[in-house]
Amino acid sequence: MGVPVRTSVGAAKWFPHDVTEWPATYPRWSWVRTLDEPEYRTRYMAMLDARRDTIRAELDAFHSAGQPVCLLCHCNLAKPGAWCHRRLLAEYLGTAFGLTVPELGATATPW
Repeated sequence: MGVPVRTSVGAAKWFPHDVTEWPATYPRWSWVRTLDEPEYRTRYMAMLDARRDTIRAELDAFHSAGQPVCLLCHCNLAKPGAWCHRRLLAEYLGTAFGLTVPELGATATPW
């Protein structure tokens, strides 16, 4: 699937593999569980845009390593009405850099 890249403030204790950190994409901890989706989207997209040059440079570094990247987070998108900053990040990467970020979907045991 590619190099696992953490895009969240916290680390998943249940994920037993090493991950590459990507702090430029971490949402602010204070937003978690306090903002509704529209406000979160507005703030997160603005934050990503403010970090655009850093994100581009880090994307280039990921790609120069020659491995695909797999964006990680802890969100359960199987819940009705669920949304996730990782999907917002994928949307941003598509809009800002023309990248396609597929959703791999959930599996019972992904590793």
